[in-house]
Amino acid sequence: MDNKSIIRVQKNKENPYAMIDKRIFSNAELSWKAKGLLSYLLSRPDNWKIMITDLIKQSCDGEKAVYSGLKELIKAGYVIREGMRDDKGKFIRQEYQVFEEPLSTSPFSASGFPASGKPACRKSTTNNTDVTKTDITNKEYRPIIKKPLKRSPRTDPSKYDQFYN
Repeated sequence: MDNKSIIRVQKNKENPYAMIDKRIFSNAELSWKAKGLLSYLLSRPDNWKIMITDLIKQSCDGEKAVYSGLKELIKAGYVIREGMRDDKGKFIRQEYQVFEEPLSTSPFSASGFPASGKPACRKSTTNNTDVTKTDITNKEYRPIIKKPLKRSPRTDPSKYDQFYN
């Protein structure tokens, strides 16, 4: 037995190969599912249209695995999803673009909002000292008087005038 732990096949016209940047496989931020999906997508021709139904058929993992893998790749910046609309504004389909290198490592999306959907944790830069706690509490005290709620007359029309007058 050879000392090799990786056994490769001969690559030629009958058995083509794909060249993929190896840094994808060293990215510890990606799951194996996302790495495999990205590898498959990068092995397709440049003008290949991504169809979710096709991706689901290419694996036994199922629909949820494909969607969660795509979601992970979108979050990591390897895939962009864009909704396409017709000239009337009606949604037609989703289109995807795949990148061999992630687009951005910035925590902010292109819209300027944080990519996580949560606001960035920063201390406020405002220093408003115009209003103090004592200013608020020293204002004239007016108790809040709660009035009982009136119920609307549902079926008895004679009560209608009493309610609205």
